[in-house]
Amino acid sequence: MKHSRFTICGSLRFTRTSSVLNPASTLQRFNASTKRRQGAFTLIELLVVIAIIAILAAILMPVLSSAQKRALTIQCVSNLREWGLGFQIYGNDNNDSMPAGWYDPNGMWMVALQPYIPNCNIGGAMCFCPTAATQFRSSLQNFWVTTQTTYLAWGIMGTNGYTIGSSTTPAGGTSVWGRAGMAGSYGFNGWMANPPAAADAGDTQATNYWKKLTVAGRVAGAPLFADCVWQGSNPTPSDPPPTMNGACAVDALMGSFCIPRHPGRTPVNMTYVDGSVSPVGLRQLWQLPWSKNWVPAKTILWPTWLLSYN
Repeated sequence: MKHSRFTICGSLRFTRTSSVLNPASTLQRFNASTKRRQGAFTLIELLVVIAIIAILAAILMPVLSSAQKRALTIQCVSNLREWGLGFQIYGNDNNDSMPAGWYDPNGMWMVALQPYIPNCNIGGAMCFCPTAATQFRSSLQNFWVTTQTTYLAWGIMGTNGYTIGSSTTPAGGTSVWGRAGMAGSYGFNGWMANPPAAADAGDTQATNYWKKLTVAGRVAGAPLFADCVWQGSNPTPSDPPPTMNGACAVDALMGSFCIPRHPGRTPVNMTYVDGSVSPVGLRQLWQLPWSKNWVPAKTILWPTWLLSYN
């Protein structure tokens, strides 16, 4: 009996010992379970990661958008500076005379200044504000749309039925100042010109032209080029402001320049006759000396949308 109990006890001990002291299978199961836990996310961990990514995206997106807008503004300023430099060189090469303007049968300001600007082509990248370089009037069913024009480029002339620009001269003739392929989203202050005497005969506004570079250069803040819905205009102090953002009549004068293309309270980039470039507020446009005899209007009724701009 003792031997039997010893055998049973020994057997039991052996059985228990084999279960405890044989670690291979247990360790393998433990390692496999641990690896599964280490190699996979729990639902809570996954939700935390998604939340962190969403927060970072919310923080970074405005920053990236702002940086992109600044980059476009810098490129716009660079383009306008090139046009201003070309204007200066033109005056120096032509006895202080400004280009002939809208009455020049040889072509308007782009044509006159293009030879003085390196790597500049009519209708090329230099002619566009980067914020308004993709949608052209010639691509629209209605070329002469008067709303949502802030980022709309004028041109392309001679394409899809879009007419080549021309003007009736005060003397009664016609000056074809446009060219096929001409397009852009900058405009010219039409008073910065020296019209041909024959074409300008009988012009009641003739004394408003600056004509000479040095004459305009004596006046601080005289506009030369700027962001514009059309190829330019001859603004007057009594021009009415646009009734809403992006509204611009086909024959608008100051309204052609009154567009908020860039961020902030001064959303129009402008080249002045001295060659400098700086942003200007929309309401400030009416205070600048566009023409030689400019006298700002004493009272202007501003639409509500313009009150948020300088």
